[in-house]
Amino acid sequence: EYAYTYEWRAISNEMAGDDEPALQDFSTAEESMKLAIKDLPVMKATYTKRLIYAYRLHAALLQRLGKSVQAKALEEQAQKLQ
Repeated sequence: EYAYTYEWRAISNEMAGDDEPALQDFSTAEESMKLAIKDLPVMKATYTKRLIYAYRLHAALLQRLGKSVQAKALEEQAQKLQ
């Protein structure tokens, strides 16, 4: 499981102004979390909360970059998980 590593790297990259690597790392983290939710039912609640958080951070970055359609799609995915 490497979701948290990629999520924190995405946050670090964004803070450093490296937006493209941050976008890639958020996507990798989200995919890892979705697999964990599917494959580790006992951890579903934990990973779902973290995935919602990752979607919101990712959406905020997309919004800042002027990619509002993509940002809205991630916000909608986060809402569906709540």
